[in-house]
Amino acid sequence: MSGTSSYFVMTLPLMPELWQKEKLNKRFEVNRQIYNAILGEGLKRYRRMKERRDYRTLIQMLDSTADVKERKRIYEKLDILEEEYRLRRFDFTKDATKYRRFFQKNTDAPVIQNLAVHAWKAVHSLVCRQAASVHPKAENELYSLEGKTNKTSIRYQDEKVIWKDLEIPVRTKGNDYEKQAFAQEIRYCRLKWKWIRGNKKYYVDLIFRGKCPVKPFLLAEDRKNSQREEARTKEKKKKVGMDIGLQKVVLVTDKAILDLKLPEKDQELEKARIYFARKLERSRRINHPDYYTEDGRIISGRKKWNDAINYRKNKLKYREILRKQAALRTEEQQKLIKLILTTGDIFFAEQLAFEKMRNRKEKQEKGKWNPVFGKTIENVAAAAFLRKLEWKMKQHGKQIVFVDPVKALAGSLNHATGKREILPYYKQYRNVSGYMVNKRAYSAFLLRHMEADSGVINLEECKKAFPTFLILNEQTYGSQREDKVS
Repeated sequence: MSGTSSYFVMTLPLMPELWQKEKLNKRFEVNRQIYNAILGEGLKRYRRMKERRDYRTLIQMLDSTADVKERKRIYEKLDILEEEYRLRRFDFTKDATKYRRFFQKNTDAPVIQNLAVHAWKAVHSLVCRQAASVHPKAENELYSLEGKTNKTSIRYQDEKVIWKDLEIPVRTKGNDYEKQAFAQEIRYCRLKWKWIRGNKKYYVDLIFRGKCPVKPFLLAEDRKNSQREEARTKEKKKKVGMDIGLQKVVLVTDKAILDLKLPEKDQELEKARIYFARKLERSRRINHPDYYTEDGRIISGRKKWNDAINYRKNKLKYREILRKQAALRTEEQQKLIKLILTTGDIFFAEQLAFEKMRNRKEKQEKGKWNPVFGKTIENVAAAAFLRKLEWKMKQHGKQIVFVDPVKALAGSLNHATGKREILPYYKQYRNVSGYMVNKRAYSAFLLRHMEADSGVINLEECKKAFPTFLILNEQTYGSQREDKVS
């Protein structure tokens, strides 16, 4: 699928009979083993290439030079080595042909070729040094299989998914959203499965070409008054400043300040998850005492784990808790996104590097606070929330502009003086022109008056709108005195 073509995905549940489930289970297992075989052959060729002295020399030269022309010359030599050791995408798909012929009852060419591409991407991440290692898929770890078109291999036709001798009914609701979606072309289909309450549930992803149908999300009174909506589209687009944190998101519009909490994991389910995680760990250590050192560390090397029956049952319960947590949090995130979309048309927010914030600093400074936000980010799934928000905005014709926090200085800039005033992390309020305002709301206020073209905050507009912001800040957070604000 080309990157420029717009597409969307609709997931529908399947209703397979028992014999169809058994066939699907077998086909997923066969294709898992095929993927591992293709990946294993590619890894062997990659290791042989790494053993060559000229390859190691080229890598050392690449790390030691910053000259563009020199690096280009090195990359050309590395490409020749990749071609020699058959590490290109074409080579992987060519290797998959023999498996297709041998397992033709349980797979076909499009499915095999897609598996080969996934294996090539894994090995290519090693070649490009984007990954330290790659692993084969263990049993029940291949969750999806997909074709290339809706004309061959896995395809959707007459409310059924057809794959070779299987014709599995699809459960549809027949609502307006589905009718609008089925009016567009289906690019290809993807079969997938999930663990739900200890059982495998099968679904089909229908990948459509075109624009995703938009569900109505406005309030009832807004939907009734169509004239108001038409008038709004003719007006100037409404700008919203958005300060995204690890636990909250603050929105500033011309009429309100919204301090919204990001959805977290369900705490009761989290207690149950911790309980089963500890139970599973105790079971592993009791049944495999030879795999651990005296101080409790696991011994490195390949091992065969013999799981007890109760261990497997508890593992299914643990997996079900994780699924419920993710489902509940996703539902709350969708509700929050709908509320955010009603506040404006263009949103300005700082680009946060959540991946770096998760990791611990290499050098810890003694006597200073060295924050690590891994648990907090995992608790709210902040990066996933941002991806969903950005996707929904594109769906509804809105725009979100991410700005560089180093250039924007929204977290430390004072619009009255035009200078930076860095505050400690733990302080929630700051003094601006003699008024105590919420630090994060003020940051969103500055972002709201940013010029989209230049990426610079308009200080004159900030000065004009600041009195209104003070009123909104007092309505939302109340009045704060400097002597009682920590």
